[in-house]
Amino acid sequence: TTLCFRVYDIDDEKDLREEKQCFLGEVIVDLGALVGSRTTPFQQHLSMNKSVKPPSPYELQKQQTMAMMSKEQAMSKFGSMIIHIEQRGVNSNDDVIIEARGVKLAKKDTFGKSDPILMFFRRQLEAANWVKVHETEVVKKTLNPKWNKMVVKLGRMCNGDIFRPLRIECKDWDKDGDYDEIGYIETSLSEILSGRRELVLLHPKGKSKSVGTIMIDSIEIKKNLSFVDYLKKGVRMNLVAAIDFTQSNGMPDDPSSLHFRQNFDFSQLQPSMNQGGPQPNQYQKAILSIGSVLMPYSQTGRIDAFGFGGKFTNGEISHNFNLNGSDDPGCNGPHGVLDAYNMALSNVALWGPTIFSQIIRATAAMASSAQSQGRLDYYVLLIITDGVITDMRETVAEIVRASGLPLSIVIVGVGNADFTAMNVLDGDGQKLAIDGQVAKRDM
Repeated sequence: TTLCFRVYDIDDEKDLREEKQCFLGEVIVDLGALVGSRTTPFQQHLSMNKSVKPPSPYELQKQQTMAMMSKEQAMSKFGSMIIHIEQRGVNSNDDVIIEARGVKLAKKDTFGKSDPILMFFRRQLEAANWVKVHETEVVKKTLNPKWNKMVVKLGRMCNGDIFRPLRIECKDWDKDGDYDEIGYIETSLSEILSGRRELVLLHPKGKSKSVGTIMIDSIEIKKNLSFVDYLKKGVRMNLVAAIDFTQSNGMPDDPSSLHFRQNFDFSQLQPSMNQGGPQPNQYQKAILSIGSVLMPYSQTGRIDAFGFGGKFTNGEISHNFNLNGSDDPGCNGPHGVLDAYNMALSNVALWGPTIFSQIIRATAAMASSAQSQGRLDYYVLLIITDGVITDMRETVAEIVRASGLPLSIVIVGVGNADFTAMNVLDGDGQKLAIDGQVAKRDM
């Protein structure tokens, strides 16, 4: 796995798009090289040649060999990057929830009271450095501030280790960015959880003068179950696959088609597909590769397989039809889906348009039925498509409506079409919303 780290000078804080910032350089490194440097920091000088695609293994090895130089040499005119790597603790996804306030903090402003802000740092064990992990909002003009409730991932706060040393700094905020330090204290989550709730701040210059106290009014660690935790507790995975049968894929008899039909034994196909003779088409590769990854999590070995955008011999166009042509859409694993897909190519004409909303609604109905019956079922809908959908608004609405159900949606693009519009459906940065309704989570 190749990683790319880019450094920018932020010119416009209101518009954080990459093209709006000043590029300062990048470092490209193989993950294996980082893991191999766990005991010592990894250092490499920045390159101003912004990469368009990842380098080949040979090019990467050459770059890293050139980067193996002394610290003085590595500090080129563009500077260098030092990367520390640690293994995260097993409980890193849990939430640390803290309510804190300040009592009789030292006054730092000549005219008026302080504007206190809290900053949390964790000790980096290998390098013995302090790494900032969280900061609160600023509470203006008070020596007895109460900060909003803080929710920080345990992995971010202390790498999942509650005994990891923490440093809490209280500062007086200034709009010029040059904050005055009020005081600090070193502790750990373990100490606070054990009852150390009154944290007397130490003077930043070592003086005996009182600079105030940080009171921890409440603290808890909220357990967030992982995917594996849910499986261990009896949640059953249900896999649903939906295949794009629209004309934009090209006719199955055309060798350039994404649906090009090959005559060979699907049961002999392996996920690696490194074999001679006929090669599977783009859809067959996606079905086998992704299905093989998800199947180990399915207790039944079954995949419900559907098609959308196809036209039947009676003229009916369907955006949600059983791929195997029977009343039961269930197929026996990825190879069963491949068999059903191959049969559908012979019986269903590619048509259109590309509509996602109907298959999402149907899968959401399955998840809703399981939830209402109290079953511990979770559904994963895999949509394999070649391009831009035509019912974006309806699709967003269906996703928002289904966001409270035990359902995740994975969209896989095949071919060389522009999939930029699909980013609208990604709720990582901001939750999907439509007509005043906001999705409960990213699906």
